[in-house]
Amino acid sequence: MKNLAVLNFCNNKLKGSIPPSLSTLSNLSYLCLDSNILLGLIPGEVRNLENLFELNLSKNKLNGMMPLSIFKLYRLSFLYLDSNLS
Repeated sequence: MKNLAVLNFCNNKLKGSIPPSLSTLSNLSYLCLDSNILLGLIPGEVRNLENLFELNLSKNKLNGMMPLSIFKLYRLSFLYLDSNLS
């Protein structure tokens, strides 16, 4: 799965935290996890998703500080974090 470019798990009622192991998918350009029940922090390992162009984490229950490493994703053009309420 290292060559996976698009991962769309939006609106699936996924529960729990964002697994840091997603960061091993280094060729991802699009990651959509919106409209689930994801809790906690955005893992710092997100910095390993160097090819990420769009990240959608909206409409979950994420909280806390956004990892500063997200600003090192130079290809990231779209970041959606709206509607994250605990």
